[in-house]
Amino acid sequence: MLAGKRNLLLLNGKEWKYYQSSLKSALYHQARADPTLLQRITVQTTRTLVKNIQTKINNIQTKINMSTSGRPDQIYCPAIDEYMKMITQDVFGLVAFSHHFGCCANLKLSYFAKAFESIENDILDRCQRNTLLPQNLIYSIPTKRNKMFLDNRRYLRSFLKDIIHNRLDKQGAGNGTLKCDILDKLIETHAAKQQQHEDQKNEEDLVDIVLSVLLAGYDTVTITLTYAVFLVSRHLHWEERCLKEIRQCNSSFDDVHNLLDKVEYPLCRAVILETLRLYPVATALSRSLEKPLKLGVDNCDGDSSQTSPVMIPEKCHVGISVWSIHRSEKHFPKPLEFRPDRWVRFCSTTQQWTQRTIQCEQEDCSIPVGDLNSFLAFSSGARSCPGQSFAIEEASLAFAVLIDGLKFVLDPNYEPEMEWRVIVQKPKGGIPAWISVRN
Repeated sequence: MLAGKRNLLLLNGKEWKYYQSSLKSALYHQARADPTLLQRITVQTTRTLVKNIQTKINNIQTKINMSTSGRPDQIYCPAIDEYMKMITQDVFGLVAFSHHFGCCANLKLSYFAKAFESIENDILDRCQRNTLLPQNLIYSIPTKRNKMFLDNRRYLRSFLKDIIHNRLDKQGAGNGTLKCDILDKLIETHAAKQQQHEDQKNEEDLVDIVLSVLLAGYDTVTITLTYAVFLVSRHLHWEERCLKEIRQCNSSFDDVHNLLDKVEYPLCRAVILETLRLYPVATALSRSLEKPLKLGVDNCDGDSSQTSPVMIPEKCHVGISVWSIHRSEKHFPKPLEFRPDRWVRFCSTTQQWTQRTIQCEQEDCSIPVGDLNSFLAFSSGARSCPGQSFAIEEASLAFAVLIDGLKFVLDPNYEPEMEWRVIVQKPKGGIPAWISVRN
């Protein structure tokens, strides 16, 4: 497995709590040390991508795959998720360990990104195949596929281990500079926990944690951005409202001084939440019960229409369908409609969008407020994703910069075909679109 023995997605018990708390502490202290770091990096990275695409469009393209009906002021992209991957990789590299992959600057994925994606696709593919076949389980069998997997895995882990090793060497020599990235904070909290528990954790453990974060966040942000662009292109009135909000809040993404203070886009954030509701990347969750669980309530009224409660014994493995819950009329009225106003409302006094809460339900709203207790895109409870706020902020800001600078036009007859791989879904083959410069 790519993330090694300390993969947070697979650990349980005390070991999981140990490493999970290290990551949570690192994310918390990084956010406190530099509250606008993620904002600055996401906006500047996405803006670099947008500018390069705009340049590509404005230079009368001769090397672009354009149809006969295409116009010189737009380019055809067969899969817009490729651009989303570039944003996600660059942001992760800079925020996590201050490394610039340069994907957005070069408009192509780095070798690191390609190796990571190759391994991820290979793992998901093996999970779908017959797991009883030795070649799908034993990586030491000398096949071409196994060799590619192990070469990519060795490269990724060596790349991250070198970064961690250099950072530890500089700090040990007393000449390290405070970078305020996740790795710095992770090293600090990791060292504190080592002293507290008198454990000798090594660099491999830190590599496992960093790869766990990448595994959890890469698909989430990439696929969510792809679907968000698709949805607003289908609902242009919401796109126009988002553009109005963006231009009210920020005069220019090019002005770095505008990024020194925290900027929020409630409607863009609501678009991301609604996208995650309709198209959750992880479509199912699972839990191992540590104690018996009672589902349902006792029928005290003798109502024969009510089902009796069910008791599930401890140590059972329970599956939860996120897809079904998110598209349930019971939890989200009009579940198949794209309604960002589940999460925000427009205040006529301030002429701004604000977050909706249960307390504002006495106001006249055309749809009930979104039920956050039933929103499971990042799981729920103790094992919920510690990077939830990180992912939502990154996706919201990247989405705002993308639609502010570029216009995505889809074929009106196009409908995405979902590709299901184990519990993860994404649009098969990416989503094709014509891209032009936003006026």
